[in-house]
Amino acid sequence: MVLIALLVGCRPSPTPVIQEIPPTPTVEEAAPTATPVAKEATPTTTAPTEEATATPVIEEMPTPTAVTIAKPPAVETPAPEVAIAAIVNGQIIPLAEYQKQVAQARAYFIGQGLDPSSEEGRQTLAQVSRQVLDQLIDQVLIEQAAAREGITVSDEEVEASIQKLREEMGEERFKESLVTAGLTYEDFVRTQRSMLIGNAVIAWVTASLPREAEQVHARHILVQTRAEAEQALARLRAGEEFAALAKELSLDETSREQGGDLGWFPRGIMPAALEEVAFSLAPGETSGVVETPFGFHVIQVLEKDPEREIPTEMWESLRQQAFMKWLEEQRAQATIERFVAEE
Repeated sequence: MVLIALLVGCRPSPTPVIQEIPPTPTVEEAAPTATPVAKEATPTTTAPTEEATATPVIEEMPTPTAVTIAKPPAVETPAPEVAIAAIVNGQIIPLAEYQKQVAQARAYFIGQGLDPSSEEGRQTLAQVSRQVLDQLIDQVLIEQAAAREGITVSDEEVEASIQKLREEMGEERFKESLVTAGLTYEDFVRTQRSMLIGNAVIAWVTASLPREAEQVHARHILVQTRAEAEQALARLRAGEEFAALAKELSLDETSREQGGDLGWFPRGIMPAALEEVAFSLAPGETSGVVETPFGFHVIQVLEKDPEREIPTEMWESLRQQAFMKWLEEQRAQATIERFVAEE
């Protein structure tokens, strides 16, 4: 499931090639039967008489048997050399496919107005190569898992998905998008098939993920330093109202105007430290100072529900997390060899 995206770049290095060399055939002739040899006749002598003399008798030679020569086995034509970008669990990613997708990705960014001669342009294009190779490796891992589990996508499903996209975009815009991305229609069909297989694998990986889970309804005040958080906590303990203080102090623009209200959330959505504290508090309780990568928080739990339906947006986020965790496990267990070097 290769998508045009952005990470770290790499440059092809002298690339090893794999050439299948068939075993040297040996030609074996069937052992011929012994060639018959004529024997010299031994005369048989009878008692001489006056009327007859001894007549030599020649033994009859055996009839020779046919000699069969086995045909030599056909000599296989050596497979052509294949330049390699990577090998994943023994499966080759051809260098030509990698280079093609790198070229398509770079053409896409340039087509979107990126200046390849600018510093930003050079950095962006330098990141493309690794991203492409990573995605090709992930695609192989996903398709290998699909094969193991019997997950398939039919030609009819691929065509139906493309037809739906064409209807939604309009034929002219669809064709323009292929040109902009540097894709042929055949390229797009392969990409669409990979995407559908990827979606099917995601559904398989996350099939057991529950739609209902324990959730908390909480609010918070986010500040930049621990000292500021301690001051906010002191004011709360002195009797100031939490929502009013959040509107005054909090750096979280998404919740500040709602008095710091974060709404309901299950585990796996919020930063780990904030989440751990929120789920440990009883309704009405306020935390001490909690540090996360975003800053320092004071948290207050409003409600708790042991089994609440997860909103669709959060559900999709949890599914993606579960899938990425599974994919990381696949990478860790796989034998992956890379043959293109980073720039």
